[in-house]
Order: sequence, then structure tokens, then C-alpha cells
Amino acid sequence: TTSRGRAQSTAIGRIRFQRHHEIFNWRSV
Repeated sequence: TTSRGRAQSTAIGRIRFQRHHEIFNWRSV
């Protein structure tokens, strides 16, 4: 894997994780 592809993959993963965390908190409330 290229560093560019890896960075892009990580960015997407962080956004998806952040969204999932927000939804989880919203459902908790």
C-alpha cells in the first residue's frame, strides 16, 4: 500500500468512527 492510500484510508476511518460515536451518544441520551 502507498502512503497516500493509507492516509486516505485512515481519514475515512476516522470520519466513520466519529460519526458512529456521535450516533451512539445521541441514542444514549
